Amino acid sequence: RGFTTYTGTMNGVPLSIIAIGMGTPMMDFLVREVRAIVTGPMAVVRFGTCGGFAEAALAGSIVVATDGCVLVTRDVDRFLMSPSADENIDAYKVS
Repeated sequence: RGFTTYTGTMNGVPLSIIAIGMGTPMMDFLVREVRAIVTGPMAVVRFGTCGGFAEAALAGSIVVATDGCVLVTRDVDRFLMSPSADENIDAYKVS
């Protein structure tokens, strides 16, 4: 997938830092593939970029999302269902 990966330990704990490329689709690949080979607890932190307009956020500012931050993803399987399929399945998932 072209991930750039650095693996080592920090204070005796195994740690990998992985540059995944772009967006949540690549994050989905990463989590699925890493979970297939890692047993036990796993913590994942995603850093990303986005754009926005706010007078208080000058160019080069670091802005951290807090309350009200959500992720909306599309359930692609919902759009592939036949018209007779269960219509109660949400087309979008909010977390």
